[in-house]
Amino acid sequence: MRFLSLVLAFCLLISLCACGKPAATSSVVTPSNDESSAEVSSSDTSSAVTGGGGAKPAISTAFAFYENGNPIIEWTNIEGRKNFSAKVVIKDLSGKTILEESGITTNKYVVKAKLADKTRYKLYVYYVNGNKETPLGGTDNNGIEVAYQKMNASNKYYFDGGITLDTLNNYLNRAMVYCQFFQPDEDFNVVIESIIGAGAKYVQRAACVWTPGRWEHAIKGTIKDRVDKIHALDPDVVLEACIFECVNKNVEQIAIPAEVFKAFGLTPEERNFDLEQMIFTDGSYKDQWGSGTYVPDITRVETQMFFYYRATFFIDLGFEALHLGQANLIGKNDTDNKCWTKVIRMIQSYAKTNARRHYVILDAHYP
Repeated sequence: MRFLSLVLAFCLLISLCACGKPAATSSVVTPSNDESSAEVSSSDTSSAVTGGGGAKPAISTAFAFYENGNPIIEWTNIEGRKNFSAKVVIKDLSGKTILEESGITTNKYVVKAKLADKTRYKLYVYYVNGNKETPLGGTDNNGIEVAYQKMNASNKYYFDGGITLDTLNNYLNRAMVYCQFFQPDEDFNVVIESIIGAGAKYVQRAACVWTPGRWEHAIKGTIKDRVDKIHALDPDVVLEACIFECVNKNVEQIAIPAEVFKAFGLTPEERNFDLEQMIFTDGSYKDQWGSGTYVPDITRVETQMFFYYRATFFIDLGFEALHLGQANLIGKNDTDNKCWTKVIRMIQSYAKTNARRHYVILDAHYP
């Protein structure tokens, strides 16, 4: 389905680079949020790998699928390469080795070691040629964190700290669009009946604010109450909020929290967002959506701060999915998606600690 492709494709398009100097909260690579239990980036490591032909090997999935109840690790471009193989190492977070296996010549490895349910591990996968071991694209010498959870037949919507593709598909099979959470005059009993009565599990664009401003904060308590009412009736429901590709002067009504400045390694100031510092300096996308509207430029720090702020705002309200708008427009100047990667990792890091189930699902339009 189209929406599934949007959810997955955006993560696959994000590189493993950083945008400028990384902030304290984003300098640590945290694939636990975007690369465990989900598609892992296919970007290459900086170390050259020679021989074999074709694209360099890269992780494609880690603990996202199961075979006979055991989690699978998959990668690309090893099978059939002469003198090349893969090596897999799994450690617990204390550094103790749980599994180590070499000489793998296929593009898939089924983990048969005993793993603890709902536990995070460090995964290392190397491309081996003779005595040379090179981390596969999507990993590095520090490994990546992956979350393991047993297949749960009793609740196919369970996730915490990571999500398997099977579980994500279960959600998308019960998805609907319902854009009424920020409509203060809406009879919310009708909203509840529409979502719960329909058996929806993923509510796309539940918070669908095109041009945010001060008014959001005036109804923040109401929105939190609405989110809590839905989750009281069905705690498995995922509600999605939108951070669109549109800004106008309304952003200058919104104060920047001190925590946002600190997340970017900046000294906190008492000021609001500045529209001029968010838009394209060459005039691109001016009046794109009508007079006085602009597409924000993700390569500008003010825009990065704005997207991070909006994400934390929604996560704190109980939203567990974020739609990031037309990412290709916002990232027109973002070479290799470096700045998108930086911001997304910061959002994922925040969700790991603050989200309801320590995870946030991200999607975007990316033609």
